Amino acid sequence: MDEHEIRGGFQRQRRNLVATSLALFVFEAAGLEFQQVSVLGNSAKLTNPTFVPVLLWSAWGYFLIRYVQFFRAIPEIGYGAAVRRRMQQTVPKIAFKMFKSDFEPKDMEIPANAIVTYDYHVVTMSGEHPDLWDVQLGVSVGWTVPGSSQIGTANPGGRYQIHGRVLRRARLRARLHAAWNHPALSEHIFPYVIAALPVVLWVGLAIHRMTSA
Repeated sequence: MDEHEIRGGFQRQRRNLVATSLALFVFEAAGLEFQQVSVLGNSAKLTNPTFVPVLLWSAWGYFLIRYVQFFRAIPEIGYGAAVRRRMQQTVPKIAFKMFKSDFEPKDMEIPANAIVTYDYHVVTMSGEHPDLWDVQLGVSVGWTVPGSSQIGTANPGGRYQIHGRVLRRARLRARLHAAWNHPALSEHIFPYVIAALPVVLWVGLAIHRMTSA
């Protein structure tokens, strides 16, 4: 199958899984019991209604397997790329904060009463290593002295390595941002949450029955 067919099949299996999971959840939560069914206007009495939950659970299992298969067949859902784009926006800001915390205006003979402005750009940035982002910043520092014509500029720049707790927090924020702004969460991950609802409910009811017996 080509990518178009895979995505079409994925959407169908997602719809089937969500519908079956919700129907199964309502069936288990409400404790429904079917006494008869209607087929083309004809009513039929159920002599063995216990087959209904078996049928629903079987359908749920089948659609879950099909959903997982199509989910794994999709070439790229775009979530990883969204996280990396966000990191490419966030990491230079972290590096610039590190620059400002280290920068001492007096080292560049900037007057103490000067108004200092900063501008920065990324020279190089590498985030291929999972535990380290390496950033080379070009920074332009300008200053003016109030009530004076004295002005100045400098281009100190610097190289910064983002790692450890700072990198983990940045990566977590990037993932949360991507999850909130990218459809991967609602289209690909949330169906698993819905599929888990009847399982959690069934386990809870089973525990309740055992403890109350």
